[in-house]
Amino acid sequence: MADALETQQRSKSGFIRSYGMFWDAAEVDWRGEETRPHKELLGRIGQRNPRLQVANFWKQRGIYVLYNDHGPYYVGKTVGGGMTLGKRLSQHYLGLNGSPHRGKWTRFSWFGWHGTLKSTDERGLQNLRALPKKLLTDSTHTVHDIESLLICTLGTIHVGNAREEAFTAAARWEQIWHHERDHYLTKVESRLYA
Repeated sequence: MADALETQQRSKSGFIRSYGMFWDAAEVDWRGEETRPHKELLGRIGQRNPRLQVANFWKQRGIYVLYNDHGPYYVGKTVGGGMTLGKRLSQHYLGLNGSPHRGKWTRFSWFGWHGTLKSTDERGLQNLRALPKKLLTDSTHTVHDIESLLICTLGTIHVGNAREEAFTAAARWEQIWHHERDHYLTKVESRLYA
């Protein structure tokens, strides 16, 4: 996974830069009541220092898929107007801003246009890169990333698709569950003072 992270941080190809698969909606504090002053969609690569990387994807932008017990339920995007992944998913989960999706999904996958930087914030979390000026640059890499996105979300890996396709320059992040939050935040914060 660290190799994918390094590629994502260097590459200018492709448009998916980071992603998370089948995250549990119940593991997110959608109102930010327990994580104030932060709202968090925490993801990690690795489990132990020094390879552990943690990032907050609340301000991510991209494409997301909501899943119910039977498979994909809804697909959406966060593009502009101040809409972020965390804000939009919280609207869907809580039934805010006219969203009709409350109680109809339990998991979500997301595919983000912001990569992560090597630099960290005051809590030791990886900073998100600025949104690229042009998302769709090289058509070969773009088509490849779209194919990978569809294969991942439709679950056709090793079924109809004989092999798993990888994004051109994206790193996969694992969800940090609510009960793991303090454990991983303590680990990355401890590096700030080492």
